[in-house]
Amino acid sequence: FCLILVLACCLYIASLCREVVHLIRNGNIAHLNSNLVHQSISSIERLSSKSSPKPKDTFLTQKPTVLVVYGPADDLWQQVMAESVVRGVESINSTAAILKDIQSVTFQDVLESDAVILGSPVENANTHPALQKWINSWDVRHDFSNKIGAAFVTAGGISAGEELTLMSLLQSLMIFRFIIVGGDSWRSAFGASAITDEEPFVDFHDDTNAYFARVCYQRNDEVVHPMFLTKAFGLGARVADVTTKFIK
Repeated sequence: FCLILVLACCLYIASLCREVVHLIRNGNIAHLNSNLVHQSISSIERLSSKSSPKPKDTFLTQKPTVLVVYGPADDLWQQVMAESVVRGVESINSTAAILKDIQSVTFQDVLESDAVILGSPVENANTHPALQKWINSWDVRHDFSNKIGAAFVTAGGISAGEELTLMSLLQSLMIFRFIIVGGDSWRSAFGASAITDEEPFVDFHDDTNAYFARVCYQRNDEVVHPMFLTKAFGLGARVADVTTKFIK
């Protein structure tokens, strides 16, 4: 725009000079009054306003966005954890959350977000193949050093690979230079995780061989134990809070 403005001004000045020379040659010096100067200034100001629109400050008009991605879409445990993460994000009033499963999310969603939280079930102590395949499709030349990254997982057992999977997700984000954020306490330092198929994080059955007191078990109407949903909520809230402060 600046170059266009300079060229336009030069053309206008050249035209003005030709007009002045023409008036002088014809003896019409009286016409060279202040009106001509005012007209010139007005023309340049109009041209400047059209050529150089003021940029909009997006941070003043748009909330920071946190993208929450989970997979696969038919994994109910993952969906419930992701929804709890979203509630945590939205508890920070200045932040907006976008929830998508691996089947509907695109790389463009990542580009347009200020933070990304990835969720995966544990598959043989690894990230779910569909989610990892999507991450692997990202262009490694992209630099996301201005974005926040975090992760959550669901695992069948207490020592069945949840922290290994969390670290795998975080390492993938670090390749793209995301700023990594953990949960809201030392108990969720690497992110949020949920155990779905080991006592006491399953439905209680009236069994005299139960390892824990009945009060420790989740109830039949709970898909994920409330303790893990609390961690997911805390992760979302912390990511939202850090993102809001980071982009100010």
